[in-house]
Amino acid sequence: MRQAMPAVVVLAAAVLVSVTSAGATSGSGRNGRVLYSETTRYSYGSGSLYAINPNGSGRVLVANNAVNGSWSPDGKRILFETARKGDLDLWTVKADGSSPKELTFSVGVDQDGAWSPDGSQIAFESNRNNPSGMDVFVMNADGTQPKRLTDATGFNGDPTWSPDGKSIAFTSTRGGSKDIWVINADGSGLQQLTGDRGTEENPAWSPDGGQILYDSDDGEPGNLDIWVVSSNGTNPRRLISSPALDALPEWSPDAKQIAFASERTAKGSRKIYVANANGSNVHLLSGPSRRGTIATLPSWGVHPAGDSCTIEGTVHADRLTGTPGADVICGGGGNDVIFARGGGRDVVDGGAGRDTADVDKHDIVRHVEKVLYR
Repeated sequence: MRQAMPAVVVLAAAVLVSVTSAGATSGSGRNGRVLYSETTRYSYGSGSLYAINPNGSGRVLVANNAVNGSWSPDGKRILFETARKGDLDLWTVKADGSSPKELTFSVGVDQDGAWSPDGSQIAFESNRNNPSGMDVFVMNADGTQPKRLTDATGFNGDPTWSPDGKSIAFTSTRGGSKDIWVINADGSGLQQLTGDRGTEENPAWSPDGGQILYDSDDGEPGNLDIWVVSSNGTNPRRLISSPALDALPEWSPDAKQIAFASERTAKGSRKIYVANANGSNVHLLSGPSRRGTIATLPSWGVHPAGDSCTIEGTVHADRLTGTPGADVICGGGGNDVIFARGGGRDVVDGGAGRDTADVDKHDIVRHVEKVLYR
């Protein structure tokens, strides 16, 4: 499972009824919202998925009882893991948190799912055939035809696809320590990529296929930093480091930035950060919104083609706040509170639910039950 020491696992039945968000999703470019988990630290506690804009605005609740989310390649669906029916299984929801669908039903653990580049398959880790460890599987995106790719004692997991869909990088302990390995999508051609004695885990393939991010405690036992290696295993180097944990890296879709989880502000206070692809300009993206939880496990999605919304809500009750520019605010569902005053000529569509919009008189307002004009 994608985790940074100590282990972060899933879920419970805590339900949130509202969440604060502010700002706008970029309407241009490939980079969409960053998805991350908010969960308790040491046990199967409460867990939720949040999405936030790359500039730190617009945080919205996507799903409760769900962690370790992964955007589909088209940005329209989210793959996640949940124990809402007992053991851990993989599910999907639409980007607004609606239409949940269970994909796996095995006895045991199915987790850490990753979409293939064309969205037709999902790689994941499971102990269904390996009670003493984990193996990498591949299945169709609807959950059918699961196929076991690895067969080794110990841990084999954290899968990530190459951009051409031909290979899968993953973490394995088959060499005696956690290292990064690569295997063809059909299970052939197994190769070891890294070989340090310490921990090397959580690979993330770059959008151009040339590099793989991972976290490692090489040279600093017990403290993970962000490293990068060429996809052929050459030129490993430390990219992002601090005296505290930096782990779970994810490329932005345009490959110009990296999102990751870090405890650099305080041990046990895990938050989501963003840096340039060369490791510079590290800055905070989001911390946890609830006391007693941590923010972790980022996934950076694309902005869906044809989506005109610059500020997007979910099926939950959201608080959506406009920017000084001209916004297109889409409630998405739930009883939303929308603030669009003081900016350009905004377009507000409340969608389903009973919404309240605080807007300027020149704004265009649709499907909003209560409109407050400035």
